Amino acid sequence: MPWSKTGADGLTGPTRIWISCWTADWQLTKPIRIMPEKRDEFDMMQPELAHWAAVSSDYRSALIKDPSRLPKYLCGRKLDTKLRRLPDFFYGAGMYIVSQKAADVFRQFDLGYGGCAPVTIFQGDRRAELSETEYSILYFGCCKQAFSAELSNMTAFSRNMYIRQGQKGYNPLEVGDGDCVLSAMALEGPDLWIDASVGSAFFMSERLVAAIKGAGLSGTMCLKSCRVADPT
Repeated sequence: MPWSKTGADGLTGPTRIWISCWTADWQLTKPIRIMPEKRDEFDMMQPELAHWAAVSSDYRSALIKDPSRLPKYLCGRKLDTKLRRLPDFFYGAGMYIVSQKAADVFRQFDLGYGGCAPVTIFQGDRRAELSETEYSILYFGCCKQAFSAELSNMTAFSRNMYIRQGQKGYNPLEVGDGDCVLSAMALEGPDLWIDASVGSAFFMSERLVAAIKGAGLSGTMCLKSCRVADPT
């Protein structure tokens, strides 16, 4: 069945689902990385690199059930990096980072076994702490398989990309409202999740996004509405 929009607002199904993809606005990626255990060393030793590579892979696959596995300290990417005020939501060190204000909203909803793990961010010199607000790593506790490549506008997605743990899937490029179509499975379970077939993005329920917008936090999240396919 070819992609098409239906309804006055281009949506089908009983409710909206929303997708947030950091690739839609590269300015959301901030020059931050995991801080080496030895602060005086610029690079990590190989065992430390291998450890965080494994954690990163599990993070992208929603397999982090123990938040203590996540990094406790992040820093500017270069020694002379001067971090200015960071937004309430951004992407850095391969993870989604949220302010305390945003974390308070997310914690009000069903995140599966996901959540917001506090993290301390330092300037590139690894001495001065960025202290205008507290930050947390937003991690995912649910993975669904609801994306429909048959019904979605696939010109908005790159195809057959390795997205997590050797699995091929799709990465959003310039996704607009209604470009992404999901099965009714997306309406079940937690309010926050990733999709097994879609990389560089996560999904949220209508009620979670309503709370995010109500708190004035949606401006940097690159939110686009998805259509839900009629199960009949």
